[in-house]
Amino acid sequence: MRLRRWLVLLVSAGVFLAIAAIGLQMNHAALDSAESIHRRDSAALVKNNATLASQYMALSAKELRDFAVSHPFLMQARDPHDAALLADFRQKAFFFPHGAALLNASGGLLNAVSQPPGLPPADDPGYGPVRAGLQAGQPGVSAVMFVQGIPMIAVAIPVSVEGRPAGFLVGFTTLGASHLQDYVSEVGSGSADTIIVDGSGIAVASNRRILIGTRVPSVVTAAVKRANASQPLFVEYDRGGTTRIAVIQGGMRGGWSNIHDQTLWDFYGPTRSTSLNINLVLLGMVLVAGVALTMTNHRAETLRRRSERRFRALIQHASDLFTVLGPDLRVRYDSPSVRGVLGFEPGGRDGTKAVETVHPADRDAAKAAFAQVMADPAAVARLQCRISHADGGYRWVDLSVSNLLTNDSVHGIVVNARDITDSRRLQEQMSHQALHDALTGLPNRRLFYERLEHTDERRRRGGSEDLALVFVDLDGFKPVNDTLGHDAGDELLRQVSHRFKACLRTGDTLARVGGDEFAVLLDELAGPEDAVAVADRIVASLHAPFAIHGENVWIGASVGVAPVEAGSDPHQAMRAADTAMYRAKQAGGHQFVLSQHGPDRGGLRLPATAPELSAGR
Repeated sequence: MRLRRWLVLLVSAGVFLAIAAIGLQMNHAALDSAESIHRRDSAALVKNNATLASQYMALSAKELRDFAVSHPFLMQARDPHDAALLADFRQKAFFFPHGAALLNASGGLLNAVSQPPGLPPADDPGYGPVRAGLQAGQPGVSAVMFVQGIPMIAVAIPVSVEGRPAGFLVGFTTLGASHLQDYVSEVGSGSADTIIVDGSGIAVASNRRILIGTRVPSVVTAAVKRANASQPLFVEYDRGGTTRIAVIQGGMRGGWSNIHDQTLWDFYGPTRSTSLNINLVLLGMVLVAGVALTMTNHRAETLRRRSERRFRALIQHASDLFTVLGPDLRVRYDSPSVRGVLGFEPGGRDGTKAVETVHPADRDAAKAAFAQVMADPAAVARLQCRISHADGGYRWVDLSVSNLLTNDSVHGIVVNARDITDSRRLQEQMSHQALHDALTGLPNRRLFYERLEHTDERRRRGGSEDLALVFVDLDGFKPVNDTLGHDAGDELLRQVSHRFKACLRTGDTLARVGGDEFAVLLDELAGPEDAVAVADRIVASLHAPFAIHGENVWIGASVGVAPVEAGSDPHQAMRAADTAMYRAKQAGGHQFVLSQHGPDRGGLRLPATAPELSAGR
């Protein structure tokens, strides 16, 4: 009997040893999986912030370029005309309120305006990345420079005079007043430092303003120098006796990088603590292997319930939404954060088919993601899509989908959802700003030429064969600027754009392509007379005076019209319309000219019997 009892105890101890070994291995695997997912999510967040910062730099360079194109500089030393343009630019600049400067091709100063305490000297080492960027054919972005202790950055673009490179236009902004700093302040969290640094590790922007202009720790600076755009770096280091981890995304212009820095404990959170507790419990089970089987079973059950409570405590306050789907892809469980992310009460979506909650435009991508993890249980599918909200709208989320159907504790498809609605909205706003004129809200030159280059594609999709271009240059606009000021000129351009839009049909594209130049792409014309009628309406729309700052202002327009023939170079049609416009201007303006160019390829042919010059009839 005693031998049998010892045998039972030994067998029980062996069983518990085996269970403990398996439990340790499973817990270690689960910890590795959770940490891997968290690292990927952190890398995606850092890369997304770096992308938005790069868009900020691209938009700031575009502001410089647009001003240089619409306000030609003479590029002469101390020229009063250039000085006046620089002063006007600084007053209106969105990205560069501190100052601006003109440099010759050798980097020598030609002209400059700024607020106190002035601009960095020409030999400041921070200009090094600017020169490197310009030599690579890109806008130059500086490192952080200091003037009387105030940190600032500069962005530069090349300037040409009569088609020849003549020097550079440089914009300056202080770091504390930059719009990039405003953005970083909004996206930063209390437990982590979000920092954008230059190539030498000096903070350009941070959610903690006290860090602006300071250098990150040397080990992080060393990582910044080797960071690139392909893969974020994870660097653990000691600061003040506390282990921290920095996620670094490089590859930005000017050698800049984006850093997400926090303590190692905050980064991995309670996950490691829970894992450690489970390991200790398992080791405790090994030590009491000689205890009676009934007590051991009772202990195991107690530990299982305790582990489950810990898991629920972990996800109770998580900002991300955790959803478990059954094999039929219907919602089986939503974590409590479903209330904050999608507005539903926990359990309110139970039984709903997951795909049906996805926006119709994103459902094919969602189906593909689910099919991928169902076919390959080891795969983790990632996508961004819109999910229905309780208020009837949709929210953008970043989804991570894992197949845990074979995991007995889950037996489902696990979906981790992070709300990225605000981030997507900012991206859409920045994309819109890049393709539209800030003054009139019309498509800009870039968007217009993109649509122009796709004319043949629209024909293939079943559109009309007849397309035409209208090029408009305002007559008498410059005197308004000279006598009433640039604010009056801006208001006049806004009113002109409203009148032009009233002359067009649905489907026509009106764009502002220069200072007082507009272009129209006429699509799906019923015949040549439609293009003539539009040009006639545009000229006639300017006959009435404009009320500008309490005064009546009269202007006109010189208009050129050219067909866009099937299979031809649409840029040739643009040049033909431009040439026709100049002929109208040479003939006294306030009229339009019809251009007949190129062989007949079956497209729009302006009527040969129509008068070549018209005063708008």
